[in-house]
Amino acid sequence: MLDVTANAKITQINASVDRGGWECQFEVYNDTDLFDFGSNFQALWEGGFGGAPGTPRLGFNGYVVPSRFEFNPSGSVTTHVAQTSDGFLRRAWLQGIGFADQDTTARAHYHQFDSVTGTTPERMTMGRLVRHILGYYDELDAPPATNPDWVAHTNMVYHETQNPHGWISLDGVEMEPFNAISRPQGSMRVDKYIVRETDNLWSRLSEIATNEFFYIYFDKFDKLWYQRHPMYATVLPTPVMTFDKDFLIGKPTIDYRYVDQLRQVKLHAVTDGGSTLHSEYPASPTYVYGNTTEQSYIRCNNQATLDNWCERKYLFENRDYTVTWTAPGCVGLLFELLDRVQITYAGTSANGVHVNWSEKKFWIHNIVVNPTAGNTGTTQFTLEAENV
Repeated sequence: MLDVTANAKITQINASVDRGGWECQFEVYNDTDLFDFGSNFQALWEGGFGGAPGTPRLGFNGYVVPSRFEFNPSGSVTTHVAQTSDGFLRRAWLQGIGFADQDTTARAHYHQFDSVTGTTPERMTMGRLVRHILGYYDELDAPPATNPDWVAHTNMVYHETQNPHGWISLDGVEMEPFNAISRPQGSMRVDKYIVRETDNLWSRLSEIATNEFFYIYFDKFDKLWYQRHPMYATVLPTPVMTFDKDFLIGKPTIDYRYVDQLRQVKLHAVTDGGSTLHSEYPASPTYVYGNTTEQSYIRCNNQATLDNWCERKYLFENRDYTVTWTAPGCVGLLFELLDRVQITYAGTSANGVHVNWSEKKFWIHNIVVNPTAGNTGTTQFTLEAENV
């Protein structure tokens, strides 16, 4: 993993839910032109759980962003950062777009959706806005004759005939309409939506996600995900691993979050028909003293759903612990952002640690892999406690 070439070294691979992707930091010695902006960069890892040492597996797939270098008469060092495709989208400009969903008439252009065109009409959802902005092949039976069938504001999405040079798949983008019973993880329908002009396309996609409690991010293989946080799932995912004393080196840090506890969450949503829904948790007829959080412009058509989201958000914001956990080796490359894990650990009279966790659940928020020679190193996880 360290030897990209004879004169290169990976110094860190990290991932962040807040940033929305992965990045790899590496150095190149005495060759300032070895990598250009946009070059595909893949890191292979030859150790860890589930495979014998010497069996390489892909640990990171991304693209080199603008670099810097320093030199003296005897040599040079170029500091590189490769990022998943969110790095490109942060540097991309987007025009302003007005989207609309037609109820009974056929659409006139590709920024409209309708219920009558074609054999499989598409109603406009937030996920389909994400798809449109990134790029897709419009397969409705009767697309507007004045526009090409390939619809895109980027050239990054792959299609075997329309855009074979693209590389992003939209398979991880949730686009089907939400239904509180049959599709609780679906994307919210919307009749009108304006996307403002920006020089940071990723920020606009993130804003769309925020309006329906979704997260948008690239995994370490550079696959795009647009999904609601798994904590909102009707059935929570099975933990991918138990962290215990055998998966620990150094000193874990446990941050009590009592100071940040919220007294109330308030949510305000807009329905397809333009009316508003409101939810408070916990409900209170009088003023609530202490920290509160309020979020508007959520897209939701169902009061019971909004009430459920409000309660889940209150519980998550009032989680009891944030844990920084250091594990041996580069095993962080086996995990993904928002993975659900559990910790089993009990303090002893010798160390006076008064925690007694038996399969206590957490969500992975950050991953930092620090490799060193000989397939060793450390991985630092930031884990946010589950509270359901």
